[in-house]
Amino acid sequence: MATGHSLIKRVLFATDCSTCAHHAEEYVPFLGTVYGTPVEVIHVLELYPGMYPAD
Repeated sequence: MATGHSLIKRVLFATDCSTCAHHAEEYVPFLGTVYGTPVEVIHVLELYPGMYPAD
């Protein structure tokens, strides 16, 4: 499907390494191949009160 000029320039996979994210991860290389784009991965960490470094 990677034909001509695609509107999609890259695939961004944001993950929190949860079980759901691992299931979604299976499709990421496929999407990059289909659209002929690079795949970028970013790990997301939610900080809770008390987790911030001391100011």
